[in-house]
Amino acid sequence: MGSKPLLLIADEKNKFYEAPGLVACGMSGYAFRKIEPSELIPLPFGSELFVLPQRLAVGKNLHTGKFNILKQNPVKKSRACFPVAAFVSPGYTSTLLPAYVETEESQTLPLFSYSAVAWYNGKIYVAATRVDRERRQDLRLMNFDLMKQNIEKFTKLMPKNRLVRHLKKCALIYCCPAARNFFLQRCECPLPSSTICNSSFNNKRISSINTRWPCCTTIKFCIYFFF
Repeated sequence: MGSKPLLLIADEKNKFYEAPGLVACGMSGYAFRKIEPSELIPLPFGSELFVLPQRLAVGKNLHTGKFNILKQNPVKKSRACFPVAAFVSPGYTSTLLPAYVETEESQTLPLFSYSAVAWYNGKIYVAATRVDRERRQDLRLMNFDLMKQNIEKFTKLMPKNRLVRHLKKCALIYCCPAARNFFLQRCECPLPSSTICNSSFNNKRISSINTRWPCCTTIKFCIYFFF
């Protein structure tokens, strides 16, 4: 593995691989470039990892110095090969986009903040920086039993309130920390305003590896977009 951040890829079963001989890359605008170790931080608690469908991962060849577009899995030839990206937890800002090339089948991805990732020093790292040390959305500090009790109380008090119904779904299904804070009666009250999702994956799904939400019953799950 050495001291180089290596390209992280995934197959169709959401299994991750470090790509041998390929340095992790990101995109600044539409330009590919390798990720420097100084640009990386360990994947923060509460972040999610996404497998990006219908796209080809890009890494920089350690021997030739050229950017390689992966059309097949270099580790398991019989498996598919997809780019991996992170959606970092609140308080962090992405500094590089994931490096990939779209295919003819590529559809617009859902509107998330996708960050470049790498396999480095035996862990998953992400190109991001911390911008807010406020811990109001730190899931480790949230009382989930109290949140569920308050959801029931709010639903009984305001059975016809559309915002309460919407935030209930956000808190329980989409695990939104801002919505959870609303039901914990602290810090914030989110007001969802989008009337439609930008994604071509509407009513479909993209794969996500859950590292964030203790409310979910499985480690691997798929996010459904509900607009």
